[in-house]
Amino acid sequence: MSLRDRILSDTNIYAAIHALPNTLREKSLICGDQQQYLKDLREVYRYGASHDKFISHCKDKLEKALDDELSEPFKVSFFLKFKDFEDGCAQYRPIHNCDIATHVCLLAMLQTLCFEDDYEKRTRELSGLSKLIPNNYWGNRISTNGNEIYKPWAPAYTSYIRETINKAKKYKNNKQYNNEVNLDFKDFFPSINLGWLSNTIKNKLYIKYTTEEDRETLNRILELLLYFEIDSVETYNDRELSIYYGQPTTFDDSTTYYTKGLPQGLPHTYFFANIAMAEIEPYIKKEFDGDADFYVDDAVIFCNCDKNDFKSKVDRLNFLFDISDINSCNYSEDVYINDFQNTHFAIGIQLHDKQKSSIISLTEDKSFASDNLAMLYRNASGISIEIRTSLSDLNDQITLNETQTICNAIKKELGRLDKIKDEADQDTLESIRLYDKRIKSYYKYYTFRELLILKKKNNTSESVLQKFYNLCDELVNKTDIDSNLDYMVFQNLYRLLLYEFYDKRNDIISHVQSADKSLSQQDQETSIHSSHLYYTIDAINTTTISDIVSKYDYSEFEMTISQSKTNDIKSLKRSDNERDAINIIIDSEHCVATSDIRYFISCIDTNFRRQSISIKIKNYLAIPLDCGYNYYRKCNRPLLWYQLRLLHYLNLPNFNYIEFKAFSTRILEQSKGGGECYPVDYSIFHVLPFFATYVKDQIKNDLLIQAHHYVYDIWKNGSKFLHFYTLHNAEHSITLIRKCIELTTACGYFKLTSTEFYILFLSCYLHDISMVTYPDINSFDENKVNSQTHTINWQNEILWHYDLVDKFFENDIRNNHPKNSATIIRKGRLGFELDEFVRNAVAIISEAHGAKAKAIYTHNDEPEIINSQKMKIMLRIVDTLDMCEERVSPYYLSLTEQQIPDTSKFHWISHLAIKSCNFDTKYDLVDEIEDDIYGTFLDFKNITEHIHLIIKLNTRQEASTSLPVEPCSNIIVTPKTTGVNIQICDGKCNMNRCPFVCKWMNKKSEFLLPELYEFQKLLDNHFEYYSTNFSIEYKYSDAEQMGRHIPFISRYLDGNSSTEMPTNLEDELDD
Repeated sequence: MSLRDRILSDTNIYAAIHALPNTLREKSLICGDQQQYLKDLREVYRYGASHDKFISHCKDKLEKALDDELSEPFKVSFFLKFKDFEDGCAQYRPIHNCDIATHVCLLAMLQTLCFEDDYEKRTRELSGLSKLIPNNYWGNRISTNGNEIYKPWAPAYTSYIRETINKAKKYKNNKQYNNEVNLDFKDFFPSINLGWLSNTIKNKLYIKYTTEEDRETLNRILELLLYFEIDSVETYNDRELSIYYGQPTTFDDSTTYYTKGLPQGLPHTYFFANIAMAEIEPYIKKEFDGDADFYVDDAVIFCNCDKNDFKSKVDRLNFLFDISDINSCNYSEDVYINDFQNTHFAIGIQLHDKQKSSIISLTEDKSFASDNLAMLYRNASGISIEIRTSLSDLNDQITLNETQTICNAIKKELGRLDKIKDEADQDTLESIRLYDKRIKSYYKYYTFRELLILKKKNNTSESVLQKFYNLCDELVNKTDIDSNLDYMVFQNLYRLLLYEFYDKRNDIISHVQSADKSLSQQDQETSIHSSHLYYTIDAINTTTISDIVSKYDYSEFEMTISQSKTNDIKSLKRSDNERDAINIIIDSEHCVATSDIRYFISCIDTNFRRQSISIKIKNYLAIPLDCGYNYYRKCNRPLLWYQLRLLHYLNLPNFNYIEFKAFSTRILEQSKGGGECYPVDYSIFHVLPFFATYVKDQIKNDLLIQAHHYVYDIWKNGSKFLHFYTLHNAEHSITLIRKCIELTTACGYFKLTSTEFYILFLSCYLHDISMVTYPDINSFDENKVNSQTHTINWQNEILWHYDLVDKFFENDIRNNHPKNSATIIRKGRLGFELDEFVRNAVAIISEAHGAKAKAIYTHNDEPEIINSQKMKIMLRIVDTLDMCEERVSPYYLSLTEQQIPDTSKFHWISHLAIKSCNFDTKYDLVDEIEDDIYGTFLDFKNITEHIHLIIKLNTRQEASTSLPVEPCSNIIVTPKTTGVNIQICDGKCNMNRCPFVCKWMNKKSEFLLPELYEFQKLLDNHFEYYSTNFSIEYKYSDAEQMGRHIPFISRYLDGNSSTEMPTNLEDELDD
């Protein structure tokens, strides 16, 4: 197939249509009837007349452009996005856009440069040109998934930041490189010489395209992808054109106006920017040889160059650019475009001087180094997840408190920089400028997360709206932009409010327009027209476009599937064999025929294939398509375990059909009999979202489902010798997993990887697994119990010894279950398979929940693949916190109250006395630091984390009782009218009398206070963590609900409870 035929093929054009919604960056600039086109294209799974007609339209447009060399370039418009003020003048970045059909044509041509598509083998691979982009280029990486051209930018940018911060720390320690160089290009996109870029690409593809026809087509598509005519140029005034071209320009209606450099905003230009940077990098290496990372036009290089030579090196690079083809080559082979460039704008890339490019010493500039940003980076991803997975308003408040404290720390750090700027030398100023820029980007990140939380919370949205109005007033009144940090979130702020206050939409848009207009008028006689101001157009269109691209019409896709000739869902439903029916659905190649133009996309778009199978199975099983992780069937038949495993696998990203087919074959084979055919325990739906969010991987998610199934099944009949012991079944495991998520939010120390969350969740399921097993009766040792012979009748003799045997095994199981559980896990004696590494890790963590606290909290600097200490600590704490009333049954207690042993009775009543147990964490930031020059507000220890555990009670016992023989250690107790507060600290309790509730609850959870004390000591010595203190509040109920049980609790605490011998037996023995 020739290059031209490939570009014009229906399959290629449809692939461009399919990828456009996820590739188009500036959707809000699409106006008028083009919005309807975008709406039609978003329904990519429906192929109807509108698509057929639109594909023909795009094909005609593309064919004309390719074949008619005299045809005009594609037309684009531009919008001016305010950046900042420079010398009192507003600076703008032009953002380009075009109609939807042109976007499709551009992507259709781009795909032939980016990919090697094999329509017969149904595969997509990176092209040779794409492979030339190095792995250290983090921005706009090409994706072979059919629903996008580029991989998502947010994870890539996060990886870029993480990589550069980690390298800064590494090289600071190992001294391999002494300096960090940051290079910034002046207006990179509009400065690129397109003639040089075009020649570069043609030279690299010369061997690939050997026929004259293909080479001519390549020349033509490069012209069409690089050069554009300004659409409706007569609507732009002279000032707007002067801003665009970077020099005074007067409109001439006899002139055709062309774009300058790469028109930023058009999706295809980001690929060309990476190609350009890959060619520029060798020049940079000549002057700054070291370890480099790039994000489009931002470069971070760790090297050993002399700081004093930095400016001369930058100057030398700019000189090299000017004398090379990069800047000196003709701008275009088209005479008219080249003449226009020569008369209307200068071209050529240049690095900023020391005002924006900079060099920082990794060893000297301690207070401005990248590793100071570790606190900001460390907390960033965790806060985003916490917002998405919040379990309560209290969790939201904790996240809000932390976010606001970090924002405050950033403000104070920026204030510190302002103090020292006036007296700083030039080298220090360079360091400060870069540091300042990075900190502000984090401020934008955290402030927007703060706004998201405020939006979720009741009665706070109005305050956010007022904040926006105040910001607009300041912008209208031309308040200094640089000092107003809130301007950094201006766009995020108004977008958020447009969704929240739809009834005030016009007022919000009006404020945006006034601010945008006012900024453009500062010190200028001629303003920029509102229709050409980026923020104004963005505000007008943002809600409409968002509704178009975010609403997914499942009904259309369901209709396509149900009408598929290869799989008649209705006929499958008539079969009683659900396993065979599901197998047929999975085995079916696609929901579209091979003759359908969507067929190629259905093979290379993993989401298309995943959704196809998932919706078919849901349709067949009568499960709502938008069920999330709650796979309830809308019929009278239960969901079975093997069905849940398949559905949940299909609900996770990063799908691969071959891997899924192997997985499903194994699952369906297992479902021919046994536990896989049993009804699901629906309580698992409470934790499936956590598995998906925190663990992610499909196989690991599946193993967690199997762990739940296993624990649920083996605890069905309870434990033989633990009649009155609270159950440690799947309900207990679910509570622990939920508490893990709460603790992750409440205590910032617990930043775990996905693998660590996986092992932790498995430990929540398996740490008590030996408690349900039947012991070896030959292990009974009469020397460990009171086996004195009594002369009594034989019935009572049997009862006596039965009681002794029962107590022996109960104590043996209780005391040894951490070690025994670890043994079972290590030996793999489970109902599912775990690899040896995971088994050992889970066994270590499970066994640790019975160890002494001091053995767990010794600081360990040894490098580990996983941080087992964090997981041990978390499991121990959450296991202690499963203390609330839902843990036991009051009905069962009332039935067995006379028979239950006193210790078990005490714990059952204590559970009933606790209504809830939640964290409430607050954060404090230091007011000042000792040294403005060498200190930083971003040091972890400048923030104190106050972790407050609130335990609400179902009792109001305000009485006090006698002190224990030894005063309690490491606490300060403060009785209040609302309850009892306990502060964890060094020393001993100095109370004259012991509050009854304090004595009761500390006896009930005797390990909690020592655990928190040891944890607090560990954190105090951890330099990469906040200063931390713990406190507990036992909060009284408004009304006494435990009255009838209080006398027993009082006797038990005083050691005067009855013996635990069977009723009436003791009297008989005494006789």
